[in-house]
Amino acid sequence: MEKDKRRETVPDAEQDFLAEISSNQFGGRTEEQDFYDSISPSSPKEDIQVNVGERVKRVRKDRDLTLQDISRRTDLDVAFLEQIENGSVAPPLGTVIKLAKALDLKMGYFISGDEDRPY
Repeated sequence: MEKDKRRETVPDAEQDFLAEISSNQFGGRTEEQDFYDSISPSSPKEDIQVNVGERVKRVRKDRDLTLQDISRRTDLDVAFLEQIENGSVAPPLGTVIKLAKALDLKMGYFISGDEDRPY
């Protein structure tokens, strides 16, 4: 009989414990979480579009290079390079790497949106 009483009280104690920690720690929002939310930067509502083609064209013209010059350095077709510069084609990563090497730039220059950000 005594063992039965122990079995009945143990699950009750476990249930009480689980209920307590779930309501305090995992249930509602805490002051700490509210604080973190208040100081964390808000994420941008929409992604900033980076136009790789505009940057390629700007660098190419600044260096007085033609599309044919870039084509020879990258083994990419001139028509494809025109499409990239006009923004009608988003170049694959391999192409961006070739363009960066051909123009002696870091690849990040073409794909980062830092110029367009207000901060």
